[in-house]
Amino acid sequence: MGLSEHQYKLQTLQDNISLFTPEILDQNNQVVVNAGRELVKKRREATRPR
Repeated sequence: MGLSEHQYKLQTLQDNISLFTPEILDQNNQVVVNAGRELVKKRREATRPR
């Protein structure tokens, strides 16, 4: 995934972030944590001697 060149106005970000509920934030956190764990697992497998 690359960085987006699209820019959002500050007010748009503030309006949308205010819509996040604790449940949505928790779901997002779980996705990020799981993705990080997968990356660590892949790196360990790639650097493991054979």
